[in-house]
Amino acid sequence: MKAISYTILFIFSLFLISCNQEGKDRFGGAKPKARGSIGEIILAIDSTKWAGPVGEELRAIFEADLPGMIRSESMFKVVRVDPRAMNTMLKRYTNLIYVTTFDDKSGGSQVINAQFSKESKEKAQADPSLYSLRMEDEYATGQEVLYLFGNTEDELITNLRKNKDRLQNLFEVRERGRLEKPLFSRKNSAAEYEARTKLGIKIKVPASYQIAKTTADFLWLRSPTPTARRPDISIFLLRNRLHG
Repeated sequence: MKAISYTILFIFSLFLISCNQEGKDRFGGAKPKARGSIGEIILAIDSTKWAGPVGEELRAIFEADLPGMIRSESMFKVVRVDPRAMNTMLKRYTNLIYVTTFDDKSGGSQVINAQFSKESKEKAQADPSLYSLRMEDEYATGQEVLYLFGNTEDELITNLRKNKDRLQNLFEVRERGRLEKPLFSRKNSAAEYEARTKLGIKIKVPASYQIAKTTADFLWLRSPTPTARRPDISIFLLRNRLHG
Protein backbone atom coordinates (compact mmCIF):
# COMPACT_ATOMS: atom_id res chain seq x y z
CA MET A 1 0.00 0.00 0.00
CA LYS A 2 1.23 3.51 -0.76
CA ALA A 3 2.78 5.42 2.14
CA ILE A 4 0.34 7.64 3.92
CA SER A 5 0.73 11.42 3.84
CA TYR A 6 -1.56 13.84 5.60
CA THR A 7 -2.36 17.46 6.45
CA ILE A 8 -4.07 18.91 9.51
CA LEU A 9 -7.82 19.35 9.17
CA PHE A 10 -9.65 22.27 10.83
CA ILE A 11 -10.68 21.61 14.45
CA PHE A 12 -10.67 17.84 14.49
CA SER A 13 -6.93 17.32 14.06
CA LEU A 14 -7.62 14.58 11.57
CA PHE A 15 -5.64 13.81 8.45
CA LEU A 16 -6.14 13.68 4.73
CA ILE A 17 -4.66 10.98 2.54
CA SER A 18 -4.51 10.66 -1.20
CA CYS A 19 -6.87 7.85 -2.23
CA ASN A 20 -7.59 5.84 -5.31
CA GLN A 21 -10.35 7.07 -7.62
CA GLU A 22 -13.73 6.92 -5.87
CA GLY A 23 -15.39 3.55 -6.32
CA LYS A 24 -12.28 2.02 -7.93
CA ASP A 25 -9.65 -0.33 -6.57
CA ARG A 26 -5.95 0.05 -7.27
CA PHE A 27 -6.33 -1.86 -10.53
CA GLY A 28 -9.17 0.33 -11.79
CA GLY A 29 -11.95 -2.18 -11.12
CA ALA A 30 -15.05 -1.55 -9.05
CA LYS A 31 -14.49 -1.91 -5.31
CA PRO A 32 -16.47 -4.65 -3.53
CA LYS A 33 -19.20 -3.78 -1.08
CA ALA A 34 -18.09 -3.68 2.56
CA ARG A 35 -19.19 -6.57 4.76
CA GLY A 36 -19.75 -7.07 8.48
CA SER A 37 -22.49 -7.25 11.09
CA ILE A 38 -24.08 -4.19 12.68
CA GLY A 39 -21.85 -2.94 15.50
CA GLU A 40 -18.86 -5.05 14.50
CA ILE A 41 -15.37 -3.51 14.43
CA ILE A 42 -12.21 -5.19 13.16
CA LEU A 43 -9.34 -3.79 15.26
CA ALA A 44 -5.81 -4.40 13.99
CA ILE A 45 -3.28 -4.04 16.80
CA ASP A 46 -0.22 -5.91 18.01
CA SER A 47 -1.05 -8.48 20.69
CA THR A 48 1.34 -6.97 23.25
CA LYS A 49 -0.15 -3.52 22.84
CA TRP A 50 -3.68 -4.92 23.05
CA ALA A 51 -2.82 -6.65 26.32
CA GLY A 52 -1.36 -3.45 27.80
CA PRO A 53 -2.57 0.05 28.73
CA VAL A 54 -3.46 1.01 25.14
CA GLY A 55 -5.69 -2.03 24.79
CA GLU A 56 -7.31 -1.25 28.12
CA GLU A 57 -8.13 2.27 26.93
CA LEU A 58 -9.52 0.99 23.63
CA ARG A 59 -11.77 -1.49 25.42
CA ALA A 60 -13.02 1.32 27.67
CA ILE A 61 -14.02 3.23 24.52
CA PHE A 62 -15.41 0.63 22.15
CA GLU A 63 -16.56 -2.04 24.60
CA ALA A 64 -18.21 0.35 27.05
CA ASP A 65 -21.67 -0.69 28.23
CA LEU A 66 -24.66 0.71 26.39
CA PRO A 67 -26.49 3.15 28.68
CA GLY A 68 -30.01 2.32 29.80
CA MET A 69 -29.78 -1.45 29.24
CA ILE A 70 -31.16 -3.90 31.80
CA ARG A 71 -28.17 -6.19 31.40
CA SER A 72 -24.60 -5.41 30.39
CA GLU A 73 -24.15 -5.05 26.62
CA SER A 74 -21.13 -3.55 24.83
CA MET A 75 -21.52 -0.64 22.43
CA PHE A 76 -19.62 -2.54 19.73
CA LYS A 77 -18.39 -6.05 19.06
CA VAL A 78 -14.62 -5.67 18.76
CA VAL A 79 -12.66 -8.38 16.93
CA ARG A 80 -8.93 -8.03 17.55
CA VAL A 81 -6.71 -9.08 14.64
CA ASP A 82 -2.92 -9.17 14.35
CA PRO A 83 -1.95 -6.57 11.69
CA ARG A 84 0.16 -9.20 9.94
CA ALA A 85 -2.99 -11.31 9.44
CA MET A 86 -5.00 -8.55 7.73
CA ASN A 87 -5.80 -10.29 4.47
CA THR A 88 -8.00 -9.10 1.61
CA MET A 89 -11.14 -10.54 3.21
CA LEU A 90 -10.63 -8.77 6.55
CA LYS A 91 -9.78 -5.49 4.84
CA ARG A 92 -13.25 -5.46 3.28
CA TYR A 93 -15.09 -5.21 6.60
CA THR A 94 -17.28 -2.16 7.16
CA ASN A 95 -15.45 -0.84 10.23
CA LEU A 96 -11.66 -1.09 10.46
CA ILE A 97 -9.40 0.43 13.10
CA TYR A 98 -5.58 0.29 12.96
CA VAL A 99 -3.72 1.16 16.17
CA THR A 100 0.01 1.77 16.57
CA THR A 101 2.71 3.92 18.12
CA PHE A 102 5.76 4.92 16.14
CA ASP A 103 8.20 3.89 18.86
CA ASP A 104 6.89 0.30 18.88
CA LYS A 105 9.32 -2.19 17.30
CA SER A 106 7.00 -5.21 17.53
CA GLY A 107 6.14 -7.00 14.30
CA GLY A 108 2.45 -6.12 14.29
CA SER A 109 3.00 -2.40 14.90
CA GLN A 110 5.77 -2.24 12.32
CA VAL A 111 3.35 -3.47 9.64
CA ILE A 112 1.08 -0.50 10.36
CA ASN A 113 3.97 1.96 10.78
CA ALA A 114 5.26 1.06 7.33
CA GLN A 115 2.09 2.60 5.85
CA PHE A 116 3.11 6.06 7.12
CA SER A 117 5.62 8.20 5.26
CA LYS A 118 8.63 9.79 6.94
CA GLU A 119 7.00 13.18 6.53
CA SER A 120 3.83 11.98 8.26
CA LYS A 121 5.76 10.69 11.25
CA GLU A 122 7.69 13.97 11.50
CA LYS A 123 4.45 15.97 11.55
CA ALA A 124 3.05 13.74 14.28
CA GLN A 125 6.25 14.13 16.28
CA ALA A 126 6.02 17.92 15.99
CA ASP A 127 2.37 17.99 17.10
CA PRO A 128 1.44 15.42 19.81
CA SER A 129 -2.27 16.32 19.46
CA LEU A 130 -2.40 14.57 16.09
CA TYR A 131 -3.62 11.06 16.75
CA SER A 132 -6.04 9.93 14.03
CA LEU A 133 -6.53 9.44 10.32
CA ARG A 134 -10.00 8.77 8.99
CA MET A 135 -10.65 7.30 5.53
CA GLU A 136 -13.78 6.17 3.74
CA ASP A 137 -14.06 3.38 1.17
CA GLU A 138 -10.34 2.58 1.26
CA TYR A 139 -10.73 -1.11 0.41
CA ALA A 140 -14.51 -1.42 -0.12
CA THR A 141 -17.52 0.83 -0.65
CA GLY A 142 -19.47 1.79 2.47
CA GLN A 143 -16.37 1.38 4.63
CA GLU A 144 -14.92 3.42 7.49
CA VAL A 145 -11.19 3.03 8.17
CA LEU A 146 -9.66 4.74 11.19
CA TYR A 147 -5.97 4.90 12.08
CA LEU A 148 -5.16 5.71 15.72
CA PHE A 149 -1.51 6.50 16.42
CA GLY A 150 0.96 8.33 18.61
CA ASN A 151 4.67 8.78 19.03
CA THR A 152 4.50 6.89 22.34
CA GLU A 153 1.91 4.88 24.23
CA ASP A 154 1.47 7.60 26.86
CA GLU A 155 0.80 10.14 24.12
CA LEU A 156 -1.73 7.91 22.38
CA ILE A 157 -3.53 7.08 25.64
CA THR A 158 -3.82 10.79 26.46
CA ASN A 159 -5.46 11.51 23.11
CA LEU A 160 -7.75 8.49 23.37
CA ARG A 161 -9.02 9.66 26.76
CA LYS A 162 -9.58 13.21 25.49
CA ASN A 163 -11.49 12.00 22.46
CA LYS A 164 -13.43 9.06 23.89
CA ASP A 165 -16.87 10.52 23.18
CA ARG A 166 -15.90 11.61 19.67
CA LEU A 167 -14.59 8.14 18.76
CA GLN A 168 -17.69 6.42 20.14
CA ASN A 169 -19.97 8.85 18.33
CA LEU A 170 -18.19 8.32 15.01
CA PHE A 171 -19.11 4.64 14.86
CA GLU A 172 -22.38 4.98 16.74
CA VAL A 173 -23.77 7.37 14.12
CA ARG A 174 -22.53 5.17 11.28
CA GLU A 175 -24.01 1.99 12.74
CA ARG A 176 -27.31 3.68 13.54
CA GLY A 177 -27.56 4.72 9.90
CA ARG A 178 -26.79 1.18 8.73
CA LEU A 179 -29.46 -0.20 11.05
CA GLU A 180 -32.11 2.34 10.08
CA LYS A 181 -31.70 1.94 6.33
CA PRO A 182 -33.20 -1.58 6.05
CA LEU A 183 -35.45 -1.10 9.08
CA PHE A 184 -37.27 1.89 7.61
CA SER A 185 -37.10 0.95 3.94
CA ARG A 186 -40.84 0.29 4.30
CA LYS A 187 -42.93 2.12 6.91
CA ASN A 188 -46.38 1.77 8.45
CA SER A 189 -47.95 5.10 7.48
CA ALA A 190 -51.22 4.27 9.29
CA ALA A 191 -49.40 3.85 12.61
CA GLU A 192 -47.44 7.05 12.04
CA TYR A 193 -50.75 8.87 11.37
CA GLU A 194 -52.30 7.54 14.59
CA ALA A 195 -49.33 8.70 16.65
CA ARG A 196 -49.33 12.13 15.03
CA THR A 197 -53.08 12.88 15.18
CA LYS A 198 -53.98 11.28 18.54
CA LEU A 199 -50.83 11.62 20.60
CA GLY A 200 -49.27 14.64 18.93
CA ILE A 201 -45.91 12.97 18.27
CA LYS A 202 -44.02 12.26 15.08
CA ILE A 203 -42.39 8.83 14.86
CA LYS A 204 -41.13 6.47 12.18
CA VAL A 205 -42.74 3.03 12.32
CA PRO A 206 -41.31 0.06 10.39
CA ALA A 207 -43.78 -1.88 8.24
CA SER A 208 -43.22 -4.96 10.43
CA TYR A 209 -45.08 -3.26 13.31
CA GLN A 210 -48.86 -3.52 13.37
CA ILE A 211 -51.44 -1.47 15.26
CA ALA A 212 -52.64 -3.76 18.05
CA LYS A 213 -54.80 -1.18 19.81
CA THR A 214 -55.43 2.54 19.55
CA THR A 215 -57.52 5.00 21.58
CA ALA A 216 -57.54 8.76 22.04
CA ASP A 217 -54.57 8.62 24.45
CA PHE A 218 -53.01 5.22 23.80
CA LEU A 219 -51.25 3.42 20.95
CA TRP A 220 -49.98 -0.16 21.03
CA LEU A 221 -47.70 -1.24 18.19
CA ARG A 222 -46.77 -4.91 17.92
CA SER A 223 -44.24 -6.72 15.77
CA PRO A 224 -45.19 -10.42 15.73
CA THR A 225 -42.40 -12.93 15.24
CA PRO A 226 -42.59 -16.12 13.18
CA THR A 227 -41.33 -18.52 15.86
CA ALA A 228 -42.47 -19.34 19.39
CA ARG A 229 -38.90 -19.19 20.71
CA ARG A 230 -38.63 -15.49 19.92
CA PRO A 231 -41.00 -13.15 21.78
CA ASP A 232 -43.04 -10.48 20.06
CA ILE A 233 -41.82 -6.91 20.27
CA SER A 234 -44.27 -4.27 21.47
CA ILE A 235 -44.16 -0.48 21.72
CA PHE A 236 -46.63 1.28 24.06
CA LEU A 237 -47.28 4.99 23.71
CA LEU A 238 -49.46 6.70 26.32
CA ARG A 239 -50.32 10.36 26.79
CA ASN A 240 -51.18 11.51 30.32
CA ARG A 241 -52.65 14.88 31.15
CA LEU A 242 -51.01 16.35 34.22
CA HIS A 243 -53.11 18.39 36.63
CA GLY A 244 -51.33 20.84 38.84
